[in-house]
Amino acid sequence: MINRVLLFGLLQLARPANVITSIADVVAGYAIVASLAGIYIPNIDIIFLIIATSCLYAGGVVYNDVFDAKLDAVERPERPIPKGTVSLLQAQIWGAILLTIGVLAGYMVNVIAGAIATLICIFALLYDKYSKHHIVFGPLNMGLCRGLNLCLGMAFIPSNLYNMYLIAIIPIIYTAAITLTSHGEVHNGGTRNLYIAAALLCLVYACQTYIFVTYGTRSTDIRLYFQIFMLALPFSVLYHICVAIVRKAAPTYVMHAVKMAVINIIFIDVSWAACFGQYNFAFFMISLFFISRWLARIFAVT
Repeated sequence: MINRVLLFGLLQLARPANVITSIADVVAGYAIVASLAGIYIPNIDIIFLIIATSCLYAGGVVYNDVFDAKLDAVERPERPIPKGTVSLLQAQIWGAILLTIGVLAGYMVNVIAGAIATLICIFALLYDKYSKHHIVFGPLNMGLCRGLNLCLGMAFIPSNLYNMYLIAIIPIIYTAAITLTSHGEVHNGGTRNLYIAAALLCLVYACQTYIFVTYGTRSTDIRLYFQIFMLALPFSVLYHICVAIVRKAAPTYVMHAVKMAVINIIFIDVSWAACFGQYNFAFFMISLFFISRWLARIFAVT
């Protein structure tokens, strides 16, 4: 008989709502290079890429709780490991299984995808164990994981990945902004990081606008309006960060800003698909947003 309490604890460690956002990353990357190759119907590779990113993200956040077990016992006693729902050994095994499946699924696509999956695994563990408490290397490290995740989606056509990999700079900056914001989540860390995060978000939107101008000039009016709409949605994240600044970085408002920022990553991914005319992928990722919001009501996001 399955231990339902243990099963729920393992799922909670994996942050299902966040995992959905990682799926949107690889689908967006896939949509970009597929558009350049004239492909509008996904093949089997996208299944392996979705499995890879899901397991890599889940394994990474599991090990985040593994390395933070002692700290969480004091600051976040409601989490599965300090609460006793999942033992430390069970969490370690669970995380190792997820990361192994993630890397192997990448190699099922091709060597490049496998190598990127391996790098994501390494950088995730590096963040969990060492860099996350560093004001510079922590946000940069986490941003690299997101940027590589977008590249993972583009890796099924390596030649197009080589042409478009610089787009990955945008999720790197965005994720760095989220990570800076999250530093004040548990304890009031002041507004300095929030101001920096807000500035980084403005840079993200400026870069997005440049991409849309570059690739959107060939767009029909309907596609252009769709792009503008999807570009405007992530501004809600900037709004919540500004609210947190006004509230003097009170942990409750910072936590809400982080939650909104994580979930709204999906809309940045949707905007890429729309920009390159991949509406089937765009609407699929919009459905992921609602799934992520639903899961966020059941499982912790932060």
